[in-house]
Amino acid sequence: MAKGKDMDEDQINDIVQEEKKLLKDDRVYVVLQLDEENKELFSMFCLDTTKNDPTEAPNVIQVVGRGLTDLLSHDLEGVLDLGYQGLERDKQKDSNIVWLDSYRSSEEKQDPTVITFAFKDEDNEDEKDE
Repeated sequence: MAKGKDMDEDQINDIVQEEKKLLKDDRVYVVLQLDEENKELFSMFCLDTTKNDPTEAPNVIQVVGRGLTDLLSHDLEGVLDLGYQGLERDKQKDSNIVWLDSYRSSEEKQDPTVITFAFKDEDNEDEKDE
């Protein structure tokens, strides 16, 4: 079963410095890094590029980012169960997941990038307003 892996401060600093080169402003990134030697281990950290004003309350993405990191830290088994269930649902025809590697032959290296679309149901919104 997958589990988190602890990193020392030097490892974290090296990774953060490398990752920061590609980050955009006003985002919170949750980074999951697969262990090179043991594919059942991963490291996780959160990077925040939002403007931080200590006199104001944290913004919504800071709160969500913190919640996600705490959820992964405290209930990894539950997150794994949800992830496996979600992957099974994605196999269904009516899934809103677009697999970017569907055009590739099986002989080529697979790109695991996934785009998820969410659509607002205008009809249901009208019903809620009534």
